[in-house]
Amino acid sequence: MTLFVFNNASQPMVGADLFMILGSDSGGLGTPATAPGAFDQVTYNQAQNSFAKDRMNAIINQFVTNPIRVTGVTSTFVLPDGTPITSAGGVTSVPTTGVNAAGTGLNAGVAITVIYDVGACSGAGYCAFDTSNNSIPIPTQTILFHELAHGFHWENNDFNTAAPEPQAENDENQLRNETVPPLPLRDPNNHSGGCGTCTAPKKCFVATVAFGSALAPKIQALRKVRDDLLRTTTLGDQFFAAFYAEYNRISPRIAVDMIASTALRHTISTVLVKPLLEHLELLQLRVRQDVDGFTVAREVEASLRRTIADLPGGGAVDGTPSLIAAALEQLEAEPSIDGDGNVLRGHAPVHPADLISVLKYLNALLAHSSGLRGYLRWGLISPLRLYWSAVDDLLAQGSKQANAATTYMRALDEWLADVPIPPTLFYEREDVAAAELVLLSRIAFRSPAMRRRFGRRLLEALGDGVDYDLRRVLATTGYLGEALKEGPDA
Repeated sequence: MTLFVFNNASQPMVGADLFMILGSDSGGLGTPATAPGAFDQVTYNQAQNSFAKDRMNAIINQFVTNPIRVTGVTSTFVLPDGTPITSAGGVTSVPTTGVNAAGTGLNAGVAITVIYDVGACSGAGYCAFDTSNNSIPIPTQTILFHELAHGFHWENNDFNTAAPEPQAENDENQLRNETVPPLPLRDPNNHSGGCGTCTAPKKCFVATVAFGSALAPKIQALRKVRDDLLRTTTLGDQFFAAFYAEYNRISPRIAVDMIASTALRHTISTVLVKPLLEHLELLQLRVRQDVDGFTVAREVEASLRRTIADLPGGGAVDGTPSLIAAALEQLEAEPSIDGDGNVLRGHAPVHPADLISVLKYLNALLAHSSGLRGYLRWGLISPLRLYWSAVDDLLAQGSKQANAATTYMRALDEWLADVPIPPTLFYEREDVAAAELVLLSRIAFRSPAMRRRFGRRLLEALGDGVDYDLRRVLATTGYLGEALKEGPDA
């Protein structure tokens, strides 16, 4: 692997960043200086050893199969796919046709392209998070080293297709630790960041970007469903703590890209945000004891028709709802690495107005996020799949419209009863467990079937971990097939 730098007005800043990476060993660095418009080769005579110096020596001198071509750009630069460079700070790309059969390296002669912002977001700087969720800076030399780490692993045939960002961030942390004075280490499981000083992610902020304000009526309604209905129990509160820990791994990336692209903002609003809000409003209606099934079914149909009306051509021309439902079903089963080089690295989708392209983008973000345990899948992907399947059913059934609503209501009940049970959930006393189960029956588990479904799962999760007879508590509160001692009629 040999290192080349494009000779443009930003080339001196790239040279300065290379000097910063090598620190006290930078005297052995030869930076290019020839005619503009060419890629000039970098030289390096290593005299000192450290992780960063050894890495740069390997990049410049030891690997010669695949060249890395670095281009420094200003903060106003826009990538070929329409994404502003400031949405990422830097990008590394390889042609998908050049990836070897294993998917972890490149065929001989394939060039690796690095583009990064030498202007530090017009002087505001870039930021990331440490493991305590504090804002930390990302200097331009650190951005460059991060992108070179991707290139190194492509050439070294150990590129981690499942988690490329943690791989590069761990390498980046080595440089941070060796910098004088050391830079704070970033959290390799949190790929969020942006310009200026990072602020801790706020809840529902993708929806906030979609609707333009944290005080929008739809956002207020979402918070009401979450806080008044779902977070009033220990189960609900602990679930949402786990859910947001996963959600905050991907949502800052989505929000930044939505801000940068009007087309992406519209597509995510159409495919994800609005349907999820519709689903949660229908959930709130479904679990109310004073609302009959006929009324819920009528509201379900009205909701599905609103979503259909938002689609190009009413969704019937090209089978869009069916395609979305199928993509979500695959995503729900297990996110997978996509072959698209841009999507693979979690950048904004190449076609932000295309519904399926956006779902591939979401797939890539989930596939590359480590530490996900299913809370995001249940709380986001599953309800969207249920909702879009119902939209597809309504379009397909024509005059048999009630069937779509009935099927959706049944699926809604089963989905709610399958809420993930956090490993931290624990009821110390029998009376506490009984009180929570009665409360859950009032606000969530409306039918005996839902209670039995959840009761079996709770017994399996907690039965051996408490010093009282949980089976008896479940039976007396109606969660193992016997009638409730108190609470609403089923």
